[in-house]
Amino acid sequence: MFSAENIKHYPLTKLITYEEYINKYKNRHFKISAFYGDLNPGSYKKYIKEMHSLLQKKSESNELNKNRNIAYEGFLTFDFERDIKALDVLIIKEWTRNSFYGDLNKLLRNNFEFYDTVAYFTARLMYGLNKYGMEHDMYSKENREYYRGIKMPYSSILPYLRAKGKIINLSHFVSTVEDISIAEKFAKRKKSNQIYRAQLKFSVIFYIKNYYKNNWVSSGVNIQNISAVKVEKEHLFLPFSFYYLRDVHINIENHTADIFLETIGKKEILEEKIKMGKEIEYNKYENIIQIKES
Repeated sequence: MFSAENIKHYPLTKLITYEEYINKYKNRHFKISAFYGDLNPGSYKKYIKEMHSLLQKKSESNELNKNRNIAYEGFLTFDFERDIKALDVLIIKEWTRNSFYGDLNKLLRNNFEFYDTVAYFTARLMYGLNKYGMEHDMYSKENREYYRGIKMPYSSILPYLRAKGKIINLSHFVSTVEDISIAEKFAKRKKSNQIYRAQLKFSVIFYIKNYYKNNWVSSGVNIQNISAVKVEKEHLFLPFSFYYLRDVHINIENHTADIFLETIGKKEILEEKIKMGKEIEYNKYENIIQIKES
């Protein structure tokens, strides 16, 4: 029998509550929003050079998920010299090929250096996702549950447990699937104890209940039709989306955790107003994040 005291702890992954976002972390969202809709080729040329330097630095310190050359080739997809009409689809498809997405998410969560560079590529992908969602009617509009399966150290699960019952903000892209069995495979749910013995990580499944109304703009985009891995039926939720953290179930003996989230709605693309200096607030009566009136 295991107990929580027997589990090795790692440095905590910072989980941002709504209050912490408002008081401490909104500037990171503001920085990303400043680049939202920036389709200037000159900006790309500047930040692809800086991304090359950033990847080189992170590679030397063994902080990348991928080989730096693979990641860099992925970021080259953002080049405006490609077919401009198909550029958004090309970028999203490259995301699903797993060239740059793991490292972009890691940089988005943890990197304070070169943040303009990280913000630029994040905003470009967000803009492409919203454009694809609107033009092709591929926003995640169903009121249903989506699933994300990953492996996490116990100390990264604890902040979710402590934030139960609160509104939280996830500052990275959240990849989800429609079929829970696929999430279970990603989380290695049937091999949870072996994974813990080998990696000291828990098998974790996020259950994300999506709420949508006709006048809302979804934070999730259905990208399965253009995915390089169509069988996954991926829905990608945008960074700096808000969720209600309903519950957390941790099984210490089996080294598993289930985290239950519910999306908080919005009626517009918030970044378009944030880049103009506006701030956001939670409207508890409509259960939406909205632009704060001046």
